[in-house]
Amino acid sequence: SPEHDQEYFCDGIAEELINVLTHIDGLRVVARMSSFSFKGKQSNIREIGRRLGVGTVLGGSIRKADRQLRVTVQLTSVEGESALWSERYDRTLEEIFAIQDDVCMSIVDHLKVILGRAERLDLVRHRANDHEAYNLYLKGRFLFNQRRRESVRKSIEYYSQAATVDPSFALAYVGLAETYE
Repeated sequence: SPEHDQEYFCDGIAEELINVLTHIDGLRVVARMSSFSFKGKQSNIREIGRRLGVGTVLGGSIRKADRQLRVTVQLTSVEGESALWSERYDRTLEEIFAIQDDVCMSIVDHLKVILGRAERLDLVRHRANDHEAYNLYLKGRFLFNQRRRESVRKSIEYYSQAATVDPSFALAYVGLAETYE
């Protein structure tokens, strides 16, 4: 949104995709800190590819209106600056995990990565049982990544709320543990 009120959500989804794709053998995924350094900047694909040492760039956008989401993703070849694949997903907020699963599987399919059964199952596992808990976790993660004292304090509140909403949501506890390191 123009007010950047959904930035935490976009960052969280991008971070989740990075985390999931990192676990695939044969797929090199650039670290969050490196890829996020281009966020909000007008860089061309060749420059991004050169600086990150990659041949393919995944980009996208998320639009949220009430409980509706529109996620658009595009896989672009650095060499030819051409789109290899692009897709739009229109779903409800409650289907965020299905969107992530679909995006990850589409990326893997279009990059021609061969997955074993265990990797494929790991790729689509859901990390939270409740979309509200996941949303609270994303807010906490966004604030924690700002690395300022007050934002870290606020992230603790969001992680705690996420754990209360879904006590089986392990990432909420991981987030809390990170804040106390």
